[in-house]
Amino acid sequence: MMLLMAAMVFFSLPQVAQKNEAGTVVGVIPAFQQRSNSSQPDPVTIAILPLKYSEMWKRATQQRIDSYWEMYKPQFAVNKELFLEFNRTAERDSLKEVMAAMRREMGGHAADFIKQVSAESKFEFKNLAFGTYRLVAIATSDFSNQVWTTSAEVRDNVPIFITFSKPAT
Repeated sequence: MMLLMAAMVFFSLPQVAQKNEAGTVVGVIPAFQQRSNSSQPDPVTIAILPLKYSEMWKRATQQRIDSYWEMYKPQFAVNKELFLEFNRTAERDSLKEVMAAMRREMGGHAADFIKQVSAESKFEFKNLAFGTYRLVAIATSDFSNQVWTTSAEVRDNVPIFITFSKPAT
């Protein structure tokens, strides 16, 4: 019975690919408006989410947006920029929730899927199993969130280069 449960847990986790079936995703975080009073560059959290966690992030983000909409609908009607900020907050908070789930379920292996970089920094995710991934990058500057998101299809061992342009929202 314990062996069966261990096997179920093992096979439900994203696996590190074998060397001949491994892909790489590389890219650059674009420049963005930094905090005006800081000499240190603002950190950017970037995560590459396997399909299971990508779906979890999308669901959590939508639930937060729906909740904010119901609570602040009159304010959003007057100030549409406020809705965009709440949308970015929902994406940020959902990513934090998903990264916590990844760390719980994957242990130390989660670090292979989460990076902390600065603006205009390169990032690289190696040894990815073939499949579909969602990249989410989030930076906070002057109490405002900036979010970049895109998907990547890892099909072979040729590195995929990701270019984030404008923040998503």
